[in-house]
Amino acid sequence: MKEAIEVKAQGDKLVWKLDVDIPPNTEVLAHEGVQAILMYNGMVLNHIRPGRREKVNTKGFFERKDRGVYELYGVNTGKQIQLNWGTRTSPEYKDDGYGVVLQVKCYGRCTARVENPGTLFRVMLADGDTLTEEGLKKYVAEKLSAACTETVAEVAAEYRDKSRIEASGAQVAEKMMMKFRRLFEENYGLIVEDSSVLGIKVTGAEELDRKTTEIASAKLDSQLSDEGKHQAMNAVDVLKGLNDATSKPAPQSAPAPKQAAAPQQHDYKFCVDCGKKLPLDAKFCSGCGRRQ
Repeated sequence: MKEAIEVKAQGDKLVWKLDVDIPPNTEVLAHEGVQAILMYNGMVLNHIRPGRREKVNTKGFFERKDRGVYELYGVNTGKQIQLNWGTRTSPEYKDDGYGVVLQVKCYGRCTARVENPGTLFRVMLADGDTLTEEGLKKYVAEKLSAACTETVAEVAAEYRDKSRIEASGAQVAEKMMMKFRRLFEENYGLIVEDSSVLGIKVTGAEELDRKTTEIASAKLDSQLSDEGKHQAMNAVDVLKGLNDATSKPAPQSAPAPKQAAAPQQHDYKFCVDCGKKLPLDAKFCSGCGRRQ
């Protein structure tokens, strides 16, 4: 019994041609994660799915004199393909907070794998016998960038706010996931399994931030200056009041009350406080009101 031709994964290759002869009744074994594609005269004749063994070039079909050319290819359907993307041109929007036009830059990555080998195979045929992961990235780079730029422009137009846009990574990733799936399935036979935003940055606001800070700082300095002047004037008034108080002569104490003279045998007497001459029976001074 003839040994089967085994089709195994080969490093970073996504599609590759096997340098083998295929005599009549050849068995082809496609290992897990790999699909084998048999071509006849430049057309896809058979798909041997992962984990399957099938007999090809069976008697009767390829024994004609004009049997033509047949080839065997392998397609890696299990490889995780890491695709990086970013905004090649920064979308612009008018920011509500700054009132000027700013730009948005965004970058991230997604993971894909081959879902429809026939579609990817047709892409590869235009460029040679082998398609590597790096080669695929060159195919999709421009389309990834265009999809990213379109998505970021949509989000920026919706929010129109620097801080909200820079915090919208999850929404951007979800929108791009949907676009990437349509793009890859239709054009490359790939299925996108996840998408993530690694960074969003609004540019053009740095100079505005600096000017805003300078204006706020100058305004604060002015307010502090005015407050300082006000406090200084208050301090001057206080010092002036203190100086006026110290420059006034100290109030003189009231003169000690005069000692009342010993009463004499007269029909009058004198106030014990102010010395006014009073009748002997006066109980209060008619001059100062002092009780006698």
